[in-house]
Amino acid sequence: MEPERCEECGFDGTRLTTSDSIAALRSMGRRWREVFRDVPEERLRKRPDPQTWSPLEYAAHTRDVLALVGWGMHQVLEGGRPSFDAIEPDPPGTDHGYNELDPQRVLDELASNAERVAARGDRALPEHWKRTATMGGVETDAGRLLRHAVHDASHHLRDVERDLAI
Repeated sequence: MEPERCEECGFDGTRLTTSDSIAALRSMGRRWREVFRDVPEERLRKRPDPQTWSPLEYAAHTRDVLALVGWGMHQVLEGGRPSFDAIEPDPPGTDHGYNELDPQRVLDELASNAERVAARGDRALPEHWKRTATMGGVETDAGRLLRHAVHDASHHLRDVERDLAI
């Protein structure tokens, strides 16, 4: 299975060790809070266009992805070769009601989810990272899930930083 790469944000899964990934996840709460600091709440809820999420929507999406990927990674690390349905990405601009949420609570939950994934990664033995699962008919391993959590959180943080810089 090929490592995850993203031309848009420059993510390269071959460059992240397990330790690097865990450290990156542990930094997510702080990094997201820094980006949101001193930004008026109405700006956090503002979409740049109808097809692009607001900063708050990106944060809530990231919170949810960290929870979902963390749960899946935990299942794989426990062994037994689980099988998951494919996860289809939302069409651009899908409204999940995220803009109605409290920004501080979303950031707290994002940080908590990122820490939970990192802590679970800390408890894994080196040989556990090669354990596999099937996701939508495609084989993946626990290490790839860990790196995907880092990619998703970092990619969307970059999206938000660009939006707020305008």
